[in-house]
Amino acid sequence: MANNFKGYLLKFGDVELPNSYLQMDRCTSIPKQREEIEAYRDDYSRDLIRVTAAGKKTKQVFFFRPLTHLQIQALRAVMEHSLVNAAQRKYHITYWDDESMDYDEGDFYIPDITFTRSRVDEVHNLVYYSEFEMHIIEY
Repeated sequence: MANNFKGYLLKFGDVELPNSYLQMDRCTSIPKQREEIEAYRDDYSRDLIRVTAAGKKTKQVFFFRPLTHLQIQALRAVMEHSLVNAAQRKYHITYWDDESMDYDEGDFYIPDITFTRSRVDEVHNLVYYSEFEMHIIEY
């Protein structure tokens, strides 16, 4: 069995997200979600009939460790490499797919991220942020 993993979970354009930014044990993935359009029981046989959409969409949640404002600026710079539409927050992302055990790519929506400032270091001119999460939801 081939090992297709190349050491990263998420890549924006051609730039990999540093794994060191992540709290790996909290990151989650729902690969290739199926959307049920309709489900019902046949009146005679009582068999379950399911109609599912042909498209399968992935959703992942990435939890970030506490970072400084400089590290968040670097994260934003990495993300800009794959920005498709700024108004829609649409990014083209390559990601590790836990179902196929290989990389896949697609267009993803990234909802608002809530940042919590934990402290300001006036001596070194740094803002420190608490951990935060980023959701990626495939179009």
